[in-house]
Amino acid sequence: MLTTRQKEYINNLSTEVASKPVVIYPWEENGLDVAESVIKDIHSIEPNLEVFLMGSTPLKIAGQKDIDMTSVDSASKFEFHKEKPGRIFGKPSVENESSIVWHFIKNGYEIGFYIVDSIKSD
Repeated sequence: MLTTRQKEYINNLSTEVASKPVVIYPWEENGLDVAESVIKDIHSIEPNLEVFLMGSTPLKIAGQKDIDMTSVDSASKFEFHKEKPGRIFGKPSVENESSIVWHFIKNGYEIGFYIVDSIKSD
């Protein structure tokens, strides 16, 4: 059973993303090094923002060679957050009332950094 938020996510996938084949790679320790580097970048501009690693990388299991990172804060602070990470990650890929998302490549890994509304993060 999918949550409302998961259904929204699936319904809002671009055609390009939704039609992209899924490739599973063996887990690589280097992924944790890349994640740590991105977290250091985030903390260099927002030292108090807690960042959670999600998905296969922190679980040390095979995955899509991507790194999912999430932070939770009030939507009222989104403008503040949008400007600061934008200095290093560029313009967000997605902006809506419940999240801001950056997608970029670092050292061969697809990075997804999400800041989600604390009220809507079910």
